[in-house]
Amino acid sequence: MSWRQAKSGRAYPHIEPHPKSQTKLRDKLNPWTLWRAADEVIPKLNRLLKGWGGYFHYGHSTRVLDRMNHFVVNRVQRWLWRKGGCARNLWPTTPRE
Repeated sequence: MSWRQAKSGRAYPHIEPHPKSQTKLRDKLNPWTLWRAADEVIPKLNRLLKGWGGYFHYGHSTRVLDRMNHFVVNRVQRWLWRKGGCARNLWPTTPRE
């Protein structure tokens, strides 16, 4: 927790997930392998993210949750891309949908 200055000039306690907690979540997303089915991985991933977001949604965590959302979407997209056997040189041209 740190104290920040609001636009009105009043100080408020700024609370957001610690960087160590964010790193632990990112580390839990790494051990996916291509042989696991998406139907097996996605529900477990959703449960993990829902629990993490529910625990840390109090306070001023909008920026952190947005960064983690971007990271997770990118990671799942790359995992599905590789699982499908697509060439890596076409990766930047694929839409996020």
